[in-house]
Amino acid sequence: MLEHIEDLSHIFAQAARVLTTGGEFFISELHRFGSTGTVAIFTREDAPVKIPAFVHHISDFLNAAVANGLALVQLNEWWHGEDEGKPPRLVTFMFAE
Repeated sequence: MLEHIEDLSHIFAQAARVLTTGGEFFISELHRFGSTGTVAIFTREDAPVKIPAFVHHISDFLNAAVANGLALVQLNEWWHGEDEGKPPRLVTFMFAE
């Protein structure tokens, strides 16, 4: 869902604000490399509505975390069993204060 948020910094600022001592912030997001370029669309009053999407690279997540006092604890990339030889579908991050 974070692909629909233009500025990740606000998300990380809010996470840092509410984390308690020793708290962790977990993100599971569509991997940029596995993106198909499709846009989410729903219908409102019989008219299609496109939901804006923004490209976030792994460095965007890391830079937003550091700028808000969070440190990367773990980073993983995930593939579906049928995706051998393809880019990963998901990326997960664990950050801590």
